[in-house]
Amino acid sequence: MIKVLHFSDLHIHENYDQNKVLERFIQDIQNKNFDLVICSGDIVAKGSYSNRESVINFFEKIKEVLGAAIPIIICPGNHDINLKSRKPIYNSIFNITTVEQANDLFDSINGDQDYSLLAHLNDYSNLVKSITGKDLENKLFFSEMFSIDNKKIGIATLNSAWLTKGGGDQDYGKLFISPRQLERSLDELEGCDLKIVVLHHPLDWLSPMEKTIIQNILTNQVNILFCGHMHTTSVSHLSSNIGSLFVSNTGCIYQNRNYFNGYTILEINDESIKTIAREYYDERAKFGPSIRFSDDSTVTFSLKKKIVA
Repeated sequence: MIKVLHFSDLHIHENYDQNKVLERFIQDIQNKNFDLVICSGDIVAKGSYSNRESVINFFEKIKEVLGAAIPIIICPGNHDINLKSRKPIYNSIFNITTVEQANDLFDSINGDQDYSLLAHLNDYSNLVKSITGKDLENKLFFSEMFSIDNKKIGIATLNSAWLTKGGGDQDYGKLFISPRQLERSLDELEGCDLKIVVLHHPLDWLSPMEKTIIQNILTNQVNILFCGHMHTTSVSHLSSNIGSLFVSNTGCIYQNRNYFNGYTILEINDESIKTIAREYYDERAKFGPSIRFSDDSTVTFSLKKKIVA
């Protein structure tokens, strides 16, 4: 069995309530054993890195309770993009409206290794390097492989926020990952027993013309998709004539007291995946089973992929 800790949307800034929830989160995970940690974005708030050290300290506490060697996977969310650092002259370049334009821009940036157009990702990349030690040479995607439970696990971490205009209605149904970004990342996971993709935005946030393409690639080639952004916990299983995909959308660790402040634990076996939802209860100042997620706080899905003739 492979056990994954999945959390998202930290929005770390100076806030008493938030600090309290994050402390209780560390307490809640310290007696649990995990093979992998996945954070699906929004580690800072509103593109501000003034609390950079607080973010690093939070992840150091995770390493203290789960072990320094545990793999930590992080993808960028829209809050992690510092749009103020991008020169206004470049804004028109990022006004993408078609899949072809998204692929062309991705190829241009990825091909010449000139990342001046991606200055809005510099703060994020430097922060992730401090947390994980990984140098994000390609600031749009990062693929890596691990051996866990005698299985070769491949993880593609994608950037669904590279074309963000700030979030909300400006982004919904208008984002582009670029099929090329997904395809290039999966090329590096050839031969893996289990393929995982991590991104911040659920597929509904993509442009309709791209959503179908991305979803088809995922259901055909990937086993599990981890995402966040919605500040609520849900799981689903997508099936089509070309394959299937399990989707884990975890809630936010902290936004404010009105949101689902929680996280999920996933137990992955050869043929099934069990999700255990945990939620912060303000009146008790602790995390516990989330009965808003399900009656017993768990849901189990099949992990079998459709066999395509």
